[in-house]
Amino acid sequence: MGGTLHYRLSADQEQARRDILAILEEPARQVNMRLREGKKMVEVLAPLAVNKGQALRSFVEHFQVQGVVFAGDDQTDLDAVLEVERLRKEKKVVAGLSIVVQHADTLPVLLEHADIVVQEVGGMVDLLREIVEML
Repeated sequence: MGGTLHYRLSADQEQARRDILAILEEPARQVNMRLREGKKMVEVLAPLAVNKGQALRSFVEHFQVQGVVFAGDDQTDLDAVLEVERLRKEKKVVAGLSIVVQHADTLPVLLEHADIVVQEVGGMVDLLREIVEML
């Protein structure tokens, strides 16, 4: 069990970040959970050595899917973007596509490995509409 707290809509984002970390650090430590920061968010992670890329691979293998699409915009999504590349190279999927939603502070490494880059949330919405129309 875990979760993510976003503070991008807070009036004082830095203070919100500090408050979230101050409130969660000790309780998380007491139950062996860990905190990981991303873009204007804090993740509370279960004490498992699993990332989004490993979860994506497990999903693909368990359900034997032929294709996979992953979209993300943060450091925490990099593992999955890289995993899509590996799944294609290993021919574990017939089709694999990684989409990165670019914001002003998007990590360059995410953009380098993305198959498609869309601009902001609006760009992702437009792409999803295009995909639905094609289907």
